[in-house]
Amino acid sequence: MSTPTADALINAYDAPFTATSASSARTQIGDMACTATLISPTTLLTAKHCIGHGRYSRISIGREHDGELRYARDVILHPSADLALVRLNEPSSRPPVPVSGLHLGSGMRGDIVGWGVSGNNPLLPVQASTVSVQRRVFHVPSPEPDLILIETFMDRGRIQRGDSGGPLFVGGGLAGVLSMSNAGAGNSVEGTIGWYTPVAEHLDWIRRNSDAVVWAEQGAPSPLIDNNVSPTYAPPPPAPTLGDMVRGFFPQLPYFPIPGLSS
Repeated sequence: MSTPTADALINAYDAPFTATSASSARTQIGDMACTATLISPTTLLTAKHCIGHGRYSRISIGREHDGELRYARDVILHPSADLALVRLNEPSSRPPVPVSGLHLGSGMRGDIVGWGVSGNNPLLPVQASTVSVQRRVFHVPSPEPDLILIETFMDRGRIQRGDSGGPLFVGGGLAGVLSMSNAGAGNSVEGTIGWYTPVAEHLDWIRRNSDAVVWAEQGAPSPLIDNNVSPTYAPPPPAPTLGDMVRGFFPQLPYFPIPGLSS
């Protein structure tokens, strides 16, 4: 199962007006467009691979498409995990979310948001969905197979381009950062499995490099599963809808959810 870097939530739903959705950020850093989360008035947390090439930056903070405009002053890359801190050119007035110390385990559920499909549509706010935690894994097929990640299954919608770096919220705290999603191989539907960097395993690094509120560590990391030994189980895809078949004939067709027709 190949796993590209994670992309945008389609066929999800408009994020409700909450502190967590208000902390979301639509980022363009260098040549990469991603999602990030405000963890202090001056700092975003996102994925390391979301820091692209070039000096250009533009950051919109908040649930709405045209949020509070900021720019990246500098970035701090994690030495090993797929995490990066983005320091803003000036403080944000939006509410930051605390960094969770909860170690995620099988069966836990969380909320996610992403700017992928919304990023190119000024009528849409940030999109949201929910996921269920499956297991803690490494050797997920990717450019960085040694990353330790939390595997999740989407309850609704699919991850597409633009969602990388987006948050996994549990209990009102930021518990994971989206690193990659499935490419649709192995009898699976593209973007229905997401792998998140477990924030609780990197609390010291976040504390040292930001002024974020970081909750105390809770529990212990789940057993680490080698994906080479126990590959990801991909739920079988549903029968294609009429919308799927139309997009099959016209692959460049923009995605517009059509009740009863779209998957």
